[in-house]
Order: sequence, then C-alpha cells, then structure tokens
Amino acid sequence: MRPRIIAPLVGLAVLSACTPTLEAGTVTGRDHHKAYTWVQQVCSAYNSKGICTVYTPMVHQEPERWTLRLTEGGTDGRVDVDEHAYEHCADGDRYPDCATR
Repeated sequence: MRPRIIAPLVGLAVLSACTPTLEAGTVTGRDHHKAYTWVQQVCSAYNSKGICTVYTPMVHQEPERWTLRLTEGGTDGRVDVDEHAYEHCADGDRYPDCATR
C-alpha cells in the first residue's frame, strides 16, 4: 500500500484513540464519515531468507458513521450516533436530549 494512503489512516487511528467518548454533553460540532472500502496487502508466502514473495489483498469495508463532538465539564469528547441523532442535534444542543426529538 502506498505511504500517502497509510499515513492518513494511521493519523486518524491515533487521533480517535486520544479523544474520550462522552455519553452526555453540549454539542460543539458534527462529523459525517461516508462508507468506504480499502485494501490491505498481506504477505502470504516467504522465501528462505524471510522476504515476502506473495502478497494477498484483503478488502475492508468501513460503514457510514455519524459522530457528535461534545463538551462536558471542561472535557471535550465524541460520541458515535445514528443518522437520526446526527440530523436532530445542532451546535449548542444538549445530547442525548436532542436525539429524542
């Protein structure tokens, strides 16, 4: 896989791991991630020197996701929500109350 594809995926994984998940708070933003497919090349055969000689593609499908950015008591975080909550919660609204409208 090309480095220009891997670097953003690694960066996204690192940023996601550092952001706490909040169960309630004031909405400060919304993120929508469309569904996408990506391919990972996995070594499936090595020669006697331990060098990969055959790569097998593994296809991964990531689902569509909706995320709300929240703040609560000085802590910023995120919560994954369904499309309904994403559409009904605006900046300044209180989550999860806004999701039940």
